[in-house]
Amino acid sequence: MMQKYILTLPALLLAIVLHELGHGYAALAFGDDTAKKAGRLTLNPISHLDLLGLACLYVFRIGWAKPVPINPAQFTNQKVGMIVVSLSGVFVNMVLAIMAAYLMIHLKLPDTLSFFFQMLFIYNISFAVFNLMPIPPLDGSRLIMAILPFKTQIKIQHFEKYSYIFILFLSFSGILKNILIPLIDYLAVWIIHLVTL
Repeated sequence: MMQKYILTLPALLLAIVLHELGHGYAALAFGDDTAKKAGRLTLNPISHLDLLGLACLYVFRIGWAKPVPINPAQFTNQKVGMIVVSLSGVFVNMVLAIMAAYLMIHLKLPDTLSFFFQMLFIYNISFAVFNLMPIPPLDGSRLIMAILPFKTQIKIQHFEKYSYIFILFLSFSGILKNILIPLIDYLAVWIIHLVTL
């Protein structure tokens, strides 16, 4: 049992770190080197961890990392850059989930490795779905803000300091699970169907 808990941690860290690196490198591709200057384009998990978000992800299968700093003013194309950067972390999680599902299903793996890929699959799907929620500073809110007028973006950003309290309330009340778990389960079934075609 202890071995399984130990294998859960690297799967969790991979989902978090590569999600944030996706944002950082996408921003860099559009001309914004803010994350690079902040030392966030690294595989070191300590640079990306938000302790509260990690605890929630470990307990509820739903959580968050420390957002990679970006400066949309540096993007070569601000609107397209915001859309791509917003979706890049979720895209990375989806690719990892598909890879994990494929390896888990098609390879005869030892139980420990099979469990690792199972957790990698679950955490990446959970992270992708959760981050698409339209609550600042999650990716879903960034995606929506990319297509809104600048004045509206500023108004939404004012709510960001309260967003984690709101997310915690949704988590502890069970509302968040009731909303997201059916979506996570549906996506998991879809990916498994995809890799078994």
